[in-house]
Amino acid sequence: MNWTPKLAGYFNVKCMKINIIIVIHTLGAGASIPYRFPSGQELREIILAQTLSLTIDFLCHKYNIRPSSTTPTEKEKKIYKKYLKPKLDNIKYFIDTYSQSPGNSIDQFLSIKRENAEIVRIGKNSIVMHILYAEMVSPFNTKKDIILKEKKYTPLPLVSETLDGNILKRRVQGFYSDWYTDLFNKIIDGISFLKDPTLLEKNNIRFTTFNYDRSLETFFYLSLKNLFDLDDAEISAFLKDKICHVYGKIDELPWQCEDPEERKKKKPYGAELDYDYIEKCTENIRLIHDRKHDKADLPEEVASAHEWLHKADKVYFLGFGYARENLKALDIPKSLKLICQKSSKNANYIFRTTKNMNTNQIEKIKKNLCANCFVKLEQEVLCLDLLKRHLHSI
Repeated sequence: MNWTPKLAGYFNVKCMKINIIIVIHTLGAGASIPYRFPSGQELREIILAQTLSLTIDFLCHKYNIRPSSTTPTEKEKKIYKKYLKPKLDNIKYFIDTYSQSPGNSIDQFLSIKRENAEIVRIGKNSIVMHILYAEMVSPFNTKKDIILKEKKYTPLPLVSETLDGNILKRRVQGFYSDWYTDLFNKIIDGISFLKDPTLLEKNNIRFTTFNYDRSLETFFYLSLKNLFDLDDAEISAFLKDKICHVYGKIDELPWQCEDPEERKKKKPYGAELDYDYIEKCTENIRLIHDRKHDKADLPEEVASAHEWLHKADKVYFLGFGYARENLKALDIPKSLKLICQKSSKNANYIFRTTKNMNTNQIEKIKKNLCANCFVKLEQEVLCLDLLKRHLHSI
């Protein structure tokens, strides 16, 4: 990897020993809730309640017709019949089918329905649409107030009134659980001037995320840019081998593109939404049935995740669901066993469980992770609290 002289002066990673990896759960369940992203259950409710109305708004804007006109013109009637009605009928069918299917995971639902290409397309569109909307209203979008005001968007509630009180309580708690900032402060702890060499010793974290959203890299981008005065190219180079999206992400951000022409094609974080961009981003995310585990045919990001785990001394699971498919994607338990074998001490895997998990379920998760490794269990603990308790220094 080519590092600019200025960046190399801040972060010398060539001889760095990777000793910590933080693993984040898919679709923001737990780890991204503090930043206004939905959990898996909340995403299901949002998709069912809001996908149709949002799609109507986006399509009407695309074809320049009025979304709620009681007296449509002949031109609007023709456009609706030709372009909108077929799409909206398919979306209604998707919503009816998904609403009557058990379980919270849209990913699993679409994987089971993978023979129905239209269902999969609509489902992936829905995921992308709501993640992009969450990015638009997230605290990391510096222009969200202008967009919401000028475009007259109404912020959608991320929790419906039908959610039980415990889930609502956890989300309220989540808004006060900014673990990104707490972790960043640990990274720069003791840095007293711009080129402080102690920062070189702290560059030892990798993030393997199952999320599609870009909140983590956007947070680091804003923090590094404003604190260390780095330019886009330097930040992009520094973060390039720090964050791995195992199942893909919404899209590259402009500052991540080296080619100026390619940069022009990308939308900034939290930009105004349009239907064509949503459909384009749908091609960037993968579902369970898209994921290949044959080592000879692994996507680059999955291969990176395997490599990082093999080199890690400690792994922190934050908001992770421990689904069999996700563990397989990380080559677990094999990758964790390798850490135990190379270490004189048992590796310390710190993780949090979901609500109401009984002893048998907990023991099964421990076994699935690594039967021979020391596993520290934290039940019903926010990501911020877990890191405060167990990540004392970096």
